[in-house]
Amino acid sequence: MSLWDSILDFIKHILGPGPSPVPLDDTLKVVSPRVFVINFDPIVDDAGTRLTTKMGWSNVDALIDGFIADIAEVSYGLVKYQYDRANRIDVNAIPIKADGFTYTAASYLAVMQDESTHHDPDITDYARIVSDYHLVDRVMSGQIDEVWLFGGPYFGFWESHMVGKGAIWTNSNPLANSDACTRRFVIMGFNYQRTVTEMIHDIGHRMESIMAYVYDSFGTLINAYNAVSPTVQPPVTPALFLNPKNDFEQFLLFEKIAPGRAGVGLVHTPPNAATDYDWQNQSAVSSSADDWLNYPNLQGARQTLTCAAWGGKPDGGYGFTKWWFKRVPHAAGSKNGIFNNWWRYAMQVDQPFRPGQ
Repeated sequence: MSLWDSILDFIKHILGPGPSPVPLDDTLKVVSPRVFVINFDPIVDDAGTRLTTKMGWSNVDALIDGFIADIAEVSYGLVKYQYDRANRIDVNAIPIKADGFTYTAASYLAVMQDESTHHDPDITDYARIVSDYHLVDRVMSGQIDEVWLFGGPYFGFWESHMVGKGAIWTNSNPLANSDACTRRFVIMGFNYQRTVTEMIHDIGHRMESIMAYVYDSFGTLINAYNAVSPTVQPPVTPALFLNPKNDFEQFLLFEKIAPGRAGVGLVHTPPNAATDYDWQNQSAVSSSADDWLNYPNLQGARQTLTCAAWGGKPDGGYGFTKWWFKRVPHAAGSKNGIFNNWWRYAMQVDQPFRPGQ
């Protein structure tokens, strides 16, 4: 033994054993995120008509109710959003863009007549929204856990946007300079021109990106999407799909990137997908999708499926997204320090994402 090793042993003897690691609480828990809603629905004419009414778009109350019910269903009751009408603000304005531009009612309605005239860059000023509505204070005080924005096309919302110290990419880069908020939270951006279908689709991307971070598999996730994107080059590292290094990478496999080895796929790409948004593909492929209902006790079982497995309807992916979510791991216990219930990560973003954090 070296002199240095002897010194280290002596120090350890004097100090005694270090603190025991905090055990991972991997019991199956229901999470109930408290929601704050900011509904940008401006008056657009002299009669006092709101934009949603003028355009015949969806009723926000109905969207909220339908979305909460769907998430409770597809999570097997593990996610029960708490929404109180007192935690909602209806705003008679269109949010200001990050570059300072703002639509008037008249200019916005003109864009709806010719969408090629919309303002570019489109993204809204998230820092202003966070400040104007005191979102950090509301989150840090424990009043709320996440925020839902509602607005129309070209209001400039990300599908999901994370805020706070240690925030990660969730279908958008996290809000810059937000480290003062030590309790991370997500701002969802929902479009009331559309339906609950797109709302649960957005949560699907949030789940994908967070679990890619948890498993350190962003490269594989991006390559999988690049493989079917018409606007980018083919994946530069196809070998990622030959040797998946963890359960998330097994879960996301689909036929085009892993012939004969499809898993559950991604929100845009069912197990039999050949292209992006390929929810009505009638091709039959071998998939392990139903085996994921047994997670973490995967049996290696496979079945042949087509789009009939999720209904095969022209529904904008609604049937598939619900089918996909029901196969997201949702069990008690943990594996290699990672919860077997992935909803814990997607919904409790203020908690550590990785073992040891």
